[in-house]
Amino acid sequence: MTPKRIGSRNSSCWWSIHSGINQQWRIQDAGSGYIRLIARHSGKCLAVQNAVTGDGAQVVQSTCGTATSHWRRTGF
Repeated sequence: MTPKRIGSRNSSCWWSIHSGINQQWRIQDAGSGYIRLIARHSGKCLAVQNAVTGDGAQVVQSTCGTATSHWRRTGF
């Protein structure tokens, strides 16, 4: 993913830290103990593609508001 790609379903990847806006996320309360992670450069949410729940699921930027864009910390 390059910093200029801002459409839905763009894949997310790991980059070295450089503090660009494509690496900045805003945390928003989604209710019931869940949060949304919103990309600063696109306004899209970090979401699990196709609602996959198993290991190896693709994580993408997508329209906010779906259950696949809700995150919760577990296992602590």
